[in-house]
Amino acid sequence: MLRSQQRRFCQFFVIISFMEHKKLYRYTSNKEGVFSAGKRLLPESLGDEALEARKWMPKPQLPEGDYRFFLTEKGKNQYERTLFKVHQKYLSNFECEEIDPQKIGNVVYEDEWQVVIKKEIPKTIKEVGFDFSWDEKKVWQLDIPVTEMDITELIWHFDIPFLWEGGGIYNLTPQDVIDDKERHISEYERTMKADLVHPIDIMENKGRWLILDGLHRLMKASILGMKKVKVRIIPRDKIPEITI
Repeated sequence: MLRSQQRRFCQFFVIISFMEHKKLYRYTSNKEGVFSAGKRLLPESLGDEALEARKWMPKPQLPEGDYRFFLTEKGKNQYERTLFKVHQKYLSNFECEEIDPQKIGNVVYEDEWQVVIKKEIPKTIKEVGFDFSWDEKKVWQLDIPVTEMDITELIWHFDIPFLWEGGGIYNLTPQDVIDDKERHISEYERTMKADLVHPIDIMENKGRWLILDGLHRLMKASILGMKKVKVRIIPRDKIPEITI
């Protein structure tokens, strides 16, 4: 069992008494967590029904940040009896991943229904990444021409842990998936389902091209032996139009 811990957030403390969980679960819809997808895509007509269906689940008061939610076994059973039935009305392609609690990382909140971790960005990603958060849908809406680029200008992404598995955060590189598809079968299958009809959206950042959207398409193109890929080069003056 994990010991009681005290973690500092900004200028105040959150006290967390960790419980013992043999298993945790994460539901996704089209690879996105069901709680974020459910909130983002919730039809207005189902608002009251969804609110009623999830009233059993406490909403932790956490500082602003990026978090991931896991269900305990009790929470999973309750979710399937309640909110899942609402989600089935407008979400699709559900998956339920069983997670080892010892591998989920920085736990910041826990109760009988859920465990929450804060997504910590590794130093390697901070060194190469953008200094802003963006909405992929806003990127897609930009009217930018499509061009071609040598794949060699982008494959540096393969050595950076932009992916994750097993409940962890940013713990998997694209090259790991490409080199051992059997071990990382879920990400490999997701990669091979990527639609190369759509271009890869990129932006100049710190002296090289960085992907905004389309990493799995780049991986698939490489696996297929393609020498060039379709891209849209997003100007940096578009940043205000795509930030969250």
